[in-house]
Amino acid sequence: MTLGQHGITIRAFDNVGLDSTYEFTVNLQPAPPGPALAVSPSHLYFTSPQGQDPAEQYLSIQNVGGGTLNWTATTSDPGVVVTPSSGIAPSTPRISINSSHFAVGTWSRAITIAAAEAIGSPATIQVSYVVTGIGGGAPRPATEDVFLDENFTFCDTGDATTLRVGSANQFNRYLSFVKFNVSDLQGADIAAAKLRLYCTDFRTEIPVNVRRLDSDWDEGDDCIALSDNHRTVGTTYQEVIDGTGWFEWDVVDIVRSWAVGEANVGVLVSPDSVEPNQYNAFSSRTGGNAPELVVTLCEGTPDLYVSIPRPDNGATAPPFVTGQEIDWHVTVSNQGTGCASYDVDYYLETRSSTLSNQIGSDSGLGLLGGNAQEQSDPYIFTAGDTGSRKYLVAHLRGTSRKAVYGPFEVRDNTPCSLAVTYPSNGTVLTDGGTERISWTTGNCGAWVRIDLLLDSEPCRIISSITENDGWFEFVAEGCGDAVDGYAVRIVDLVSGISSSSTGQCYIQRESFVVNDGWGLAYDSAAWGDYDNDGDLDILLIGCCDGPAAQVRENTDGVFSGFGIDLAGVSQSSVAWVITTTTATSTFF
Repeated sequence: MTLGQHGITIRAFDNVGLDSTYEFTVNLQPAPPGPALAVSPSHLYFTSPQGQDPAEQYLSIQNVGGGTLNWTATTSDPGVVVTPSSGIAPSTPRISINSSHFAVGTWSRAITIAAAEAIGSPATIQVSYVVTGIGGGAPRPATEDVFLDENFTFCDTGDATTLRVGSANQFNRYLSFVKFNVSDLQGADIAAAKLRLYCTDFRTEIPVNVRRLDSDWDEGDDCIALSDNHRTVGTTYQEVIDGTGWFEWDVVDIVRSWAVGEANVGVLVSPDSVEPNQYNAFSSRTGGNAPELVVTLCEGTPDLYVSIPRPDNGATAPPFVTGQEIDWHVTVSNQGTGCASYDVDYYLETRSSTLSNQIGSDSGLGLLGGNAQEQSDPYIFTAGDTGSRKYLVAHLRGTSRKAVYGPFEVRDNTPCSLAVTYPSNGTVLTDGGTERISWTTGNCGAWVRIDLLLDSEPCRIISSITENDGWFEFVAEGCGDAVDGYAVRIVDLVSGISSSSTGQCYIQRESFVVNDGWGLAYDSAAWGDYDNDGDLDILLIGCCDGPAAQVRENTDGVFSGFGIDLAGVSQSSVAWVITTTTATSTFF
């Protein structure tokens, strides 16, 4: 059959001429849409020096169809890791690279996202990974280093083979000063920088901080005073020392400050906190394994792009409400071969092409080719932001490149509520007839689902998605042979909040089986539960073999006589009422 309504007639007859006819209507609707897989981006680019894992990136997995989409991820190389490796859309799995699986060179790998019976499955994401050697020349050894205690009971004048970091006693800390020659880096673009210290004498597991100094010193001084003349500035870098061997601190911001002209007076290495008489010793420049500074320079031609994979780390999805704080997560990727600095501005607009309402900005330095950097910017929605079609626009300053997230809805911070106003308790709907459902829209989303309930359980989807405009016309169709026990439910597709019609309504069928072939002309009929069994019975009245009337009992949709024959009234009407004194059905 084609889609739509079809009238069907079933006729049964025997060899003595008796026959009976059953007519009913079939309404064929298209099957609800199945899941459809959409994955972005389709290509991921990573770059890092050999032995250093590149920054993680994210995929966006969406179900752009109906139903539920369960996905599973596999990779062509164990060095490409998807976390988690399976889930239910929408999802934003993290993609990381284990650099120990790759030598220097250019590598191409793939990620496959599969979802059973989903359109667009499987989806393949290409992964490009460039592994470089250390840029900027060989590791730079320290040119000066010294250690002392804070109260100057002991001062190394640069000839000690170790640098102590920890506590001298319950009052004093051991501190170390280290300096490197970076004069050749003036004006250079710095991609990465690591301070490396070799622990020769491990005594206690402690966090060790590294900070930039802002005034000069000389390791030959009798004693270096840790005072305002030798205070630290900028970011604190911390690593936990838990054994002997090499330890690294990421000091790229310190080296970049020196490259743009800040005074290079070295760094201070100090304990974060420690028990008395506990310290670790690191090799000095006069011992073996001297302190090293390893610098990676930017080389090549950068090519920057911006994307918005998700809001609020995937934890919160639209619609948003006024007063709600959210972090917009924006990814800037460098699909070129060099590294670059960037500025990205955020706008909240009513049109995706507009750049007028700026709500924040972020910046980055030295983004390596093939890598991506995620930025986030907190924002609190205000009353002026409300609307059903809002867009977040991330724009790379100084370029025409931008990314758009939306449209999405921002609502007033009031509870979402729906209320079905029709049908209500006792409403009779005509099977196959056009009926209208109405409801109050509340403060809910723009789209709702409408279900037909039978005995409080869903038995049919009237509409899988329709506008939340307060009304919907449909062709009434019952579930099975049931006539009563129906209700209508409206579901907000965003919040899941729902409302059902009160009491029960009925779906009156145009045709039904009468077990003895009794028929009338100029007739009238009325429904009522005559025997109080919960099923609607029917009173028939008409002519023409003389006026006649009968009460027919409803037994699973087949109507037979109660044995009650009434005086018929031709060309008239009949109705049921409920008498409050007996709580039974009476006809008039």
